[in-house]
Amino acid sequence: YIDDVLVDLIPSCLMPTNLAVTEGSVTPNQVALTWNPGASETTWNLRYRKAGDEDWTEVSDPITVASYTIAELDPVTAYEVQVRAYCGAEDQSEWTESTAFTTACSVYSLPFIENFNLLTSGIPQCWDNEEGTTTNTSYRWNYTDSGEDGNAVMFNSYNNSRNLTNVLATPEIQLTNKAILSFDYLMQGGSSLIVEIQNVDSAAPVQLASMAKATAWTNKEIDLSDYVGQTVNIRFKGISDYGSFNVFLDNVELYLKPACLPL
Repeated sequence: YIDDVLVDLIPSCLMPTNLAVTEGSVTPNQVALTWNPGASETTWNLRYRKAGDEDWTEVSDPITVASYTIAELDPVTAYEVQVRAYCGAEDQSEWTESTAFTTACSVYSLPFIENFNLLTSGIPQCWDNEEGTTTNTSYRWNYTDSGEDGNAVMFNSYNNSRNLTNVLATPEIQLTNKAILSFDYLMQGGSSLIVEIQNVDSAAPVQLASMAKATAWTNKEIDLSDYVGQTVNIRFKGISDYGSFNVFLDNVELYLKPACLPL
């Protein structure tokens, strides 16, 4: 059977092809794009919007090279972008299919506070729990409603095979001043919790503390004065002990170190 046969005129202004995000160009606030001309045209229009929005933002001036950098975007936000050939005031191509991208996380400044109470699943935006030998994602650091005061995150040591690891890393935080790291934790049995700091420009993390067992919620503070001027991740490394208690973490905060500490 044959149906809906159509022979149509070739458009006078052909649509561009291969609209793509330039590798490594996505930052918290901008993205670089490239495309191939549809034919011999030398001018294009471009528009973009946040995913789910109805209205487009169109670049006001025609673009005269087959590339463009969109700036002043919002961090950690999904966008879509389209481009079309401009062959004259009355002659433009169809818009391309949308190309999607998501902007990167910003570097956080002091003070940094995460109490996990807005969390309903997984881990907070811009945190990471990919590193480690724990392959079962449900055993990695994840949401729990059993926090010190509300929600928290938990490393599942009870179900995890012995001596498997998982690292929960904060977003990048810029230590422009002397700071104190504060957090609450709960850890019983044979599980382990190691706290590390990593300069984002360095390959290796530095251990700050190996936490003692805590049968009740316990607060820990660590002086980060030695790391002023660095941009860092704080890393919470859980080490499992099958059949042992889980490890809980809550109320992570980096605050400015007081000029005069109490006695």
